[in-house]
Amino acid sequence: MSSSPPRDIDDSDSSTRSVNKVAISILAAPNIRAPYIIERNQFLRKALRDFCRRYQQPMKSLNFFYHDTLIKPSDTPNTLEMTDGDVINCDGVSLSG
Repeated sequence: MSSSPPRDIDDSDSSTRSVNKVAISILAAPNIRAPYIIERNQFLRKALRDFCRRYQQPMKSLNFFYHDTLIKPSDTPNTLEMTDGDVINCDGVSLSG
């Protein structure tokens, strides 16, 4: 499984990690797991864009789901009631080798 250390996509000091942040992962086939640490009130757009850049996928070609609900880029961990360890599923990743 492809995994790396969590990427803190917040611009603030990492020593302030508290209840204001949540650790989530984006999971895609085949065996891709991308962990992120994101502020609870930050748009998920930032993590979704980073994932697309990391795996060289156009954002418009992917669908992201949380508990079988399509995620909008304007959603936040708070609006989706996400907690540490939650997973966003990604559909549409096509890796060519």
